[in-house]
This record gives sequence, structure tokens and C-alpha cells, in this order.
Amino acid sequence: MSAELKLAPQEVHLWQVHMLAPDDEILRSRSVLSQDEIQRADRFYFENHRRRFIVAHAAMRTILSSYLNVLPPDVSFAYGPKGKPALSADLMGSGIAFNLSHSGDYALLAVAQNFCLGVDIEFVNQEFGTEGIATRFFSAKEIETLCAMPAPEKPAAFFSCWTRKEAYIKAVGDGLSIPLDSFDVAFGSGIAPCLLRVQVPGHKHWKMYDLPVPEGYKGALVVEGKKHQLQYSIFRSAIISPRPMDLVPGRNTVVAKRWDIQEKKYHHRSEAMSPPANPPRQKLKRPRGTLQEQQPARLRRSSEHKPNKKFDWFTNRK
Repeated sequence: MSAELKLAPQEVHLWQVHMLAPDDEILRSRSVLSQDEIQRADRFYFENHRRRFIVAHAAMRTILSSYLNVLPPDVSFAYGPKGKPALSADLMGSGIAFNLSHSGDYALLAVAQNFCLGVDIEFVNQEFGTEGIATRFFSAKEIETLCAMPAPEKPAAFFSCWTRKEAYIKAVGDGLSIPLDSFDVAFGSGIAPCLLRVQVPGHKHWKMYDLPVPEGYKGALVVEGKKHQLQYSIFRSAIISPRPMDLVPGRNTVVAKRWDIQEKKYHHRSEAMSPPANPPRQKLKRPRGTLQEQQPARLRRSSEHKPNKKFDWFTNRK
């Protein structure tokens, strides 16, 4: 199999990365990172934050290198006016677009060609104050929808809404300049994800998808255009080979069946749309790490400094 991965037109590849890794893999993964990424990793105060950053970014480099047919250390990045990462100018000719998200023990990388996209994954924290946060950040319609739900359903519904909103903002690439209450997304049991209202002209050409993430998490993808073919894979290792890495199903990855998501099929998820089988576990556990780390990414305080004893989950939100 060629080391170079290919993207068909309108195809989106999603890569699930488990960020818990042994020490030897952390060392190998660290060797792939740029000097800037190493410095960013070293600024994290908590060791578990540092290790997860290293694993996620090494996996991202390894995966992207297989689309670009270069070595993982040779993948270089540039950043847009609002901070959205992209490939550097010398690699832009490939047309490859990507977006990375992480929460708890997992990261998600979305890859496409010649169109924009955004992805988000969040651990569903059952103890999270969903209504209070929603009242502060969600639109009036979304708050009304969430408050009308039975209490046991609210945490999952909140994070379903949150991931859909975050994925949209990341796809657009405008970051915090887009208020979360300036647009509405559909969410709730049996409700297909979609944008219901946007205030910014020209922002209606997006398609929203739920993703088959691990149990206890919610994931969403927003892609430019209307019809796409999604392929979901599990990345097994960021071990670096001396040449562009062969991502072979059954060895480095477990590739789910490819599926087409269409409006008429969305309410009836077929077996082909089911996520890849996860290793069996006895009980769903809270991800390792601090309570701070388990909050949605937009609400987490930066971990690149020593935290105060009392931290504010909302300091990242202006």
C-alpha cells in the first residue's frame, strides 16, 4: 500500500486518537514535533496536559504526512488572522484542510481537500452545570429547548449542542469574534444536526454531522458544502517510521466502513454508520485529569501557567 493517503472529491476523513500513551511512545512522539510545539508542550503546568498535547500533535503530523507524502517532522503550519491553523505556504498546493479537537482521553482530526471544515469532541460531564452555562452562552431558542428537556437528558443534550456550535465556529475560522448566541443549531433526541439561524451573510453553505465518537463523548463536524462522504478511522500509534508512514487498516488503524450521510437516512442509523468497536470496558469512567480539563474547550482556563487554587472556567470567553 502506498504511504500516501488519498481524498476523493467531497470526502472527509476523521481520525480518532487515544491520547493516553506509555512513556516510550511519548518520547518518540516528542521527537516529531517542531521546536515551537515542544516549547508549547513544556509550558503546560500539568504533566497529563503536556503528554496529551504531545500525543495529539504527533498523531496529527503523522496522519497529515501520509496525505502529503512527506516525513512527519516536515509538516509545517501557518495560522490565519484569528488563529486557525492551516498548512504552510509550501504545502498549500495540496489543498489539504484539517481541524483538530481534543477532550478527556480522546482527540479527533478531520481532513478534507479544497473545502473548509471544523470538528469538536467533548466529554459529557454529568456534573456540569448545563443550564447555567447555556443561559450565559446559548441563543434564546437553544436555552428554551434545553430547559424544556427532562433533567436526565440535559447533560447529553447540552454537549450535543455545544459541539455543534464549536464545530461551526471552527469551520468558519473566526474564533471568539462570533458570539455563541448569534446563531442557532438544532439538537435533541432524534433531531438531525443543522444550522437553523445565522446572522453573518454567506454563512449558510455549511453541512453539520454528528460523529460516532466513544461512549460518554459527543462529537460534531461542520463542512463547507452540502453532500459529503465521511470515513471514520481509529489511529493506533504515533510511532514514527523513517519514511512517510503506511496507515494500513488492521495494523496502525481500524477503519470503519465508509458511509454516506443523507437527510433521508439520518434518522435511521444503519450498521454501516456505527462507530468502530472499542475495546470492552467494565464501566464508563471519568477521564483522568482535573475538573478543569473536563470542561468544554472554550470554557477551560489556559493550562500554560500555574493555576490559582480557585479557577474560573469562563476566563477564555470574553
